[in-house]
Amino acid sequence: MTRYSSKQYARALYELAAESPKKMPLILKGFANTLLKNNDLSKSEEIMKEFEKIYYEESGIRRVEVSAADEGVGKSLNQKIKGDSVFKKDLGLIGGVKIKIGDEMVDNTLHGRLRRLKESLMPNG
Repeated sequence: MTRYSSKQYARALYELAAESPKKMPLILKGFANTLLKNNDLSKSEEIMKEFEKIYYEESGIRRVEVSAADEGVGKSLNQKIKGDSVFKKDLGLIGGVKIKIGDEMVDNTLHGRLRRLKESLMPNG
């Protein structure tokens, strides 16, 4: 039996969806059956991550993730961002905000600032 990578499955699903968006329920049912038949259901989460990457690359939409402990700060920032933005409440953050745009991360959390300060104070070498 031929083994397919999560990326190959995701590309196939994306192309099928792009060809016939109105047939998505049938496409998804057939896709799930294919995963089952190939004993690859365990790859479904990774396939969806790859599908999401392909979708954003192909559509030219920039996906932005905003993480903050305070929902108000995160949602306020989310409203100002142009693109497809998602807010993630992160109670592990004491203060500040993390913004992920594509593969780039802006860490303006208290923890991140303290880490950078510590690194800047350490002697080189």
